[in-house]
Amino acid sequence: MKPHIGILALLLLASAAWPAAAAPALPDTSVCLEAKGDDAIAACSRLIESKPVTGRNLALAYGARGTHFQQRGEHDRAIADFNEALRLEPDHAQAIVNRAEALSKQTAAVANTAAAPRVNKIGVVQ
Repeated sequence: MKPHIGILALLLLASAAWPAAAAPALPDTSVCLEAKGDDAIAACSRLIESKPVTGRNLALAYGARGTHFQQRGEHDRAIADFNEALRLEPDHAQAIVNRAEALSKQTAAVANTAAAPRVNKIGVVQ
């Protein structure tokens, strides 16, 4: 089961309470949660910047965008979005787990970069 399915259901349920002026933002919800890459990131960004999206829904949008950044290997941006999701909703379990994973991958990437100068041209660690 995709972790985004629960998020999608929550956003769609919450969207029923949004004012009519927010209706154009609704298609961004499914794109943010179901698409991948640039389209998903752009849709999440539009949701984040829209006025009607607040509180838990805003935290969910940050969490979803963070997941898209994480999938692209953009760990710094992912961590920033997970931090924002957790600022808005400290008990956001998926953001906690995803932030821990992104921090772990970021740490591993830094360690690999630090070790790279020790490998000679034929791939032997010196």
